[in-house]
Amino acid sequence: MHAAHAEDYLLSLDLLPLRLRGLAATEQPIAAATLADTAAALEARAARLARLAYVLAEHGWDLAVTGEFLLEARRRCRRAEVERLLDGCPELAALATVYLDAAPGEGPRELFWAEDECRLVAA
Repeated sequence: MHAAHAEDYLLSLDLLPLRLRGLAATEQPIAAATLADTAAALEARAARLARLAYVLAEHGWDLAVTGEFLLEARRRCRRAEVERLLDGCPELAALATVYLDAAPGEGPRELFWAEDECRLVAA
């Protein structure tokens, strides 16, 4: 049996709640109560993402924020390391979209977290 090889992984987390993205997309006037509810959701999401950013940094992931307000974490490692991270941090597993950077010229391939099997599976 051969040793697992390192691959390039990308974890993407949306910094904004879906409701806020939806409100921004409509560009329509909204009620103050709607804005207050959305602000509370944004505050809760920010606290969660702050914790997750520290978890990712502690595990050696390189962090960046994109122009679309996505947190991107990149790391070259073995798949087992990504699976251990997601298994140990269910909140990260629930919020992150995981991509495997493929060969040059190909786009990244999305992977899905199979929670019941504690492993990443191809789409």
